[in-house]
Amino acid sequence: MKIRSNGGKSYLTQAPWVVYLGFIRLMTGRHILESPYPPNEIIELCAEWFNIPTVRLLKPTEKTQSTFENLVLKYQLSAGMMNDAAIVAFAIEHEGTIHSNDTDFSRFQEIDV
Repeated sequence: MKIRSNGGKSYLTQAPWVVYLGFIRLMTGRHILESPYPPNEIIELCAEWFNIPTVRLLKPTEKTQSTFENLVLKYQLSAGMMNDAAIVAFAIEHEGTIHSNDTDFSRFQEIDV
């Protein structure tokens, strides 16, 4: 996501917490990779990314839960759409644009995809 922070600074890439967790889950699992990364290596790789000045990890705020819940209720979401709703909640909070090939994001009127 490209998002303006409250201070007006633009970041090229921002990863919501849920995306970070999913990436680590996928890269350490044998269901995706024949030779998965050991947890310490993938965490070190992510740390290198987050040390780049234009990359930031988005963490939940006090608004994240209510924004997420409002999306779930508004769109009557279930199961596999929960992570998408969480990502959209971050984009709403941080005025971001989601860059994804996942067409499910197009259902959310609150964001640009």
